[in-house]
This record gives sequence, structure tokens and C-alpha cells, in this order.
Amino acid sequence: MKKIMITVSEGSISRNILRSFLLDLLLKDEQVFLYLLVPADKADFYAREFGRERIKVLPISPLPQGFFGRLMIFLSGSGLKTETVFTDQERRYRRGGGFLSFAAKRVFAFLFGSSRIMHLLIRRLAGQRRPDAVVTRIFREVRPDVLFATDILEDADLHAIAAGRAVGCAVVGMARSWDNLGSRLVVAVPDALAVWNQYLARMAAAVQHLPENIIKIVGIPHYDWYVKKDILAPRRDFLAEFGAAPEKKIILFCGIGTEYAPREAEVAEILSRAIEAGDIDGNTAIIFRPHPGLSADAERISSLPHVFFDHTVATREQAGLRGEQAHLRPSGFGGQARDMSWEKESGAIARLVNSLYHADVVVSIASSITIDAVAFGKPVVCIGFDGYHQEEPAFSLAEVYRNHTHYKDLSRTGGFKIAYSAGDLIRYINQYRADPGMDAEGRKKIFSEFIGFLDGKSSERLSEVILAHL
Repeated sequence: MKKIMITVSEGSISRNILRSFLLDLLLKDEQVFLYLLVPADKADFYAREFGRERIKVLPISPLPQGFFGRLMIFLSGSGLKTETVFTDQERRYRRGGGFLSFAAKRVFAFLFGSSRIMHLLIRRLAGQRRPDAVVTRIFREVRPDVLFATDILEDADLHAIAAGRAVGCAVVGMARSWDNLGSRLVVAVPDALAVWNQYLARMAAAVQHLPENIIKIVGIPHYDWYVKKDILAPRRDFLAEFGAAPEKKIILFCGIGTEYAPREAEVAEILSRAIEAGDIDGNTAIIFRPHPGLSADAERISSLPHVFFDHTVATREQAGLRGEQAHLRPSGFGGQARDMSWEKESGAIARLVNSLYHADVVVSIASSITIDAVAFGKPVVCIGFDGYHQEEPAFSLAEVYRNHTHYKDLSRTGGFKIAYSAGDLIRYINQYRADPGMDAEGRKKIFSEFIGFLDGKSSERLSEVILAHL
């Protein structure tokens, strides 16, 4: 019997990993048994969705942080000298954080964030951490051969890594998303670090100072869905689902939620009015796809002419989180409020694939959807203004592409346009409509550095990294 433990600290792991083809690939070996370490409040869901003969779901209740845990969060969050870290620190301060806390984090990041020696010392300190007793008990009972820590920056995964080390199992780690390795220091070094692309490999070596020999580029597992032709619907049928005429051109507007873009509904209104005024061809449908884990002003956006709100995407409100809870970022293994919105089943994934496939132009708000769109060869306009308003610099979309490391690096490719005004937005959409090949060379750069593989075999490459450590 070969045992693999997999951490699932939040819903995006379900989409990126469990909904890829990884589990089936691992189970091809009849000696392999999988154990999913999941938040207790979602254990029943995961058992229904993924439980089978050789997959067991293990629930974990919220884990206490304690002094050592809080210290690790401080050191990890302030352990890099990047634009993203400095921006996050300033935002927390301006949202009501204490000045002394802000100053301590800023000074620490500035002085030690690029220090290889300090990174080594922090990791040695992290190695002294005692894992939570419940997690320790689970690892002692299961005795896994390999732990696959799917979000190596998540505190809950750090408990699992510490418990795994204590029972002698190998650790394969992964960053949850493409922006993670510029936002926090990796404090627990795995035996192998699976990364999506060349960009993350470079960040892991040059910024995180991780050993190059443990870094394995596997591709983006959930992009394996993007090459499946059998889930594509005819354009006529796709538009009919929204009640739109089959001859309509499609602007796919992918929101990022009111937490990060409180004026996104205003931008949708600007596009709607541009079509009404004839500034954008009237034979156009705007499909607004809300962020699957954050709030959206569905009522206002749905009421706009020419705009079709995709209600099949569950926002936090639809998942039952209201008021202040709708803005909470879920923490690992059942911390704060949790939502089901990221728990995409295959039908929801097919909807995303069809939305990107049929789009003529994609409008993004500094999200990963820009890269998804490039995978489909679609031109992208990113929003760099705050609707009818002007937010203060720390929160303005105008600064996002300069004060976040990952988007600053992505912008250097020249593979998409950034609209810093309503006029820019309308002009760029019209230019891309007239010449879809514009900026194609820049999109090739994005593909090379931020995607790399689009062959349907990323899940297979990831499985090979994991199985190599059995």
C-alpha cells in the first residue's frame, strides 16, 4: 500500500487540483490510496464529490495559531522585499491597522526581505515548529508515504508539513497560484516544489532563494480542461443561454469583486453606455462573469442594457455569505467564513472554457483571467481606472499594475492593454475588434513565461513528481 496525503485548505484547490485529472492519474497504480485533509465544515461535500474506494476524506477543525504561528505569519508576510509585500502592508495599515505593526513589518521587509541568510534562518526557526496535536494524530494513524502540500504558504499546510516530517514522509509542495511566490516567504522547504511555469520557477530561485534542484515545472493542471474539445458548445447555443442573439460579438468582462474593485459595476455601466451611444458596435453583448469567490453587485450589473450577468458563477452572496462576511478571505481548514463558490464541478468548468473560447475581447481587472484568456489566444484589456471615481493610490486600480510584482512582470510582456480611462477602454476594445492580432507577439511572451504547457498533460507531469517520492 502506498499512501499519499493531499491538503485541501480552500476551494480554489478543488478547482486547480482535485478537479484536474490528478486524482485519477495517481490512482492508476492500484497500490495507491489517497487521503484528503479538508476543512471540517466541508468534509461532507468533499466526501460526496471525491470520496471513493481508495480516497478517504479526513476533516480538520480550525487550527489555533498560538504565538509561534503568529510569529511565522509575521516572518512569512514580511520576509520578502517585493512590491506586493509593500503594497499589502500599506493597505492593511490604511484599513485600520496599527502604525507600530506597519512600521515593524515595513522595516523588516526592507532590511531582510532580499537576504538569503535571513531566509535560511527563518526556515531553520520554522523547522522547530510543533504541529497541531490533531494533525499529528492523523499523520501518525495514516503514516503517509508522501504529503502533497497544495498551498505551501498556507499556515494549515505548514502544520501538515511539520507533522509529515515527524513521521518521515516525503513532502511535495506547490504554490496555489501564480502570484503567491512574490507575496510571502516560503518558510518550509519541501523535497520537491512543483510550479506552474517559468515565471514561478524564477521567483522560487531568485526571490525565495529555494534550491533550484527541487523546482519542477509541471504546467497548470486545471488548464488541461482547456484543450478538451468535447466540452465546447456551438456559439449560437452558448449565446442562447444568456438570451443573446447568435450574431452578437462578445466582450467577456471578468470581475474581481467589490473587495478589490468596488467600482467594477461602474465600469460595466461605462461599457453599456458606450454601446448605447454607438462608441462600441451595437451588435455587441457584454457577458459579465463575476469572481467566483468574492462579492459582486449583481442587481446593478444585471440591469444594464447589453450586459448579461453570468448567474451560474456562485459569488459569496449566492453561497450564503452576507454583509461583512461577504468580504472575509477564508483561512485554511475552516477558519473564518468559508464559501462553496470555488468548488467548481465539471459543468462550471465547461462554462468558463466556453466563455473564454467564444469571447472576442476579454476585459480583466488585474486577475489571473488575463493569462487564461491568452491560453485561448484572446486579446485582453485590463482596467486601470476606478469607474467614475478616483480611489486613493493604495487602493486605486491605476496602481495595481505597478505596485504588485506579478502584474508588473506580466505587464512588461506587452501582451495586453491597460486602460487608464474610459476613453482608453473603448479605444482598445475597438482596436482589438478591428485587429485581433494586435499584441500577438506580447501574448506569445505571456504564453512562454506564464503558461508554457497547453498539451493536456500538466496533471500527468504533476502526478509524476508526486509518485517519484513514493
